[in-house]
Amino acid sequence: MTIESDPEIRDVSTRLTTARYNRIAPLYNFLEAIPETMFKRWRKMLLAKAKGKILEIGVGTGKNFPHYPSGARVTGIDIAERMLVIARIKASELGLSFDLREGDVQRLDFPDHSFDTVVATFVFCSVPDPVQGLRELRRVVRPSGRILLLEHVRIDRPIIGWMMDRLNPLIVRVMGANINRRTLENVKRAGLGIESVDHFGLMKMVKMIAANTEGIMMPDNSLKITLLVMPECHLCEDAEIIVQKVCGRLSLRWEKINIEDHPELYDRYKEEIPVLLVDGRKLFKYRTKEPTLMKSLSRRLSSC
Repeated sequence: MTIESDPEIRDVSTRLTTARYNRIAPLYNFLEAIPETMFKRWRKMLLAKAKGKILEIGVGTGKNFPHYPSGARVTGIDIAERMLVIARIKASELGLSFDLREGDVQRLDFPDHSFDTVVATFVFCSVPDPVQGLRELRRVVRPSGRILLLEHVRIDRPIIGWMMDRLNPLIVRVMGANINRRTLENVKRAGLGIESVDHFGLMKMVKMIAANTEGIMMPDNSLKITLLVMPECHLCEDAEIIVQKVCGRLSLRWEKINIEDHPELYDRYKEEIPVLLVDGRKLFKYRTKEPTLMKSLSRRLSSC
């Protein structure tokens, strides 16, 4: 299952993400001080693999900068201007002439095949549409290049995974990061081939991923299907099972969005959950069975 947003929802989510990281920028290094004692050695391991012309996504406050190989040619982007202010100071202190600029991984302002290596560390937990962002990495890296990721992911254990799902809305509001992303699956869906995965941290929650462009790009669908849900909603759980079955049979991508993470959706749909959106429009308040949904979506596909 992918987490791909309707363009309007994605734009709103992107603005909220930008605002969150601008808000916490002055405190970011302090908030991350304890986990960074572990993260920095993993960063060094990852960045030792970076070669040629390098693009770093989500440079933040510049935590990766000390770990690049000597003489590295790095272009770095971040969505939050206040993060970049700190990153530029960091680069200056280290004597690095990196090209640092504002940018959104979901819409990279670079030509195709511009970089030998693309790097992102603890970034795709906060990208509103991670699959779209990963597709952009696939586009800008050269055919012989590599994409290097260091990401924390959802722990797929019954109790722990359930707890991460329930805590996620609070963490997103406070820190801007999702703690229950399935990044390995998203990498594959973006058409990237996985070369290697190393596992670190508690219950192997942190993944070091090396990927290339040799995967199979999953084609876009003619329909954008979004299931709006809330935690601890039995009807939502039933709806998810049915939507997953039907979309699988029709080879349709779909996404599930917790409206508690999106105030603009919560105010509009809180009394109707679960709701199924097709191309951004409400198909119906979800009170249906599998055959009904199959018939409805099939009819929509045939008219596209």
